[in-house]
Amino acid sequence: MTAEESHESDGPPEIDEKRPGTLPCPVCGVPMHVEVKQHVEVDVCEQHGIWLAKDELDGIAKAIRARTQTFERALRRVAVDKAKQSARIAGANFGFWALLFH
Repeated sequence: MTAEESHESDGPPEIDEKRPGTLPCPVCGVPMHVEVKQHVEVDVCEQHGIWLAKDELDGIAKAIRARTQTFERALRRVAVDKAKQSARIAGANFGFWALLFH
């Protein structure tokens, strides 16, 4: 297991910033705190969870899409590298037999 895999399995990802907020929780009225991750701010009530403003959901979706695209690019790169390696092996094997039966 790599250090990155170990970090990912340790629990929720670290937030970039946590500070007191100005909005009260819509359920209990207790002041919420603000958590920032990848430039997206969300209001959090310790008892009732996360509350989003109208633009915050779009920001979260954008961050997820960006991370997914990065992951997909990495998967494609691995697939191409494997295909190249497989082609090298096949080419080497064909080249060997071509020399024998030319």
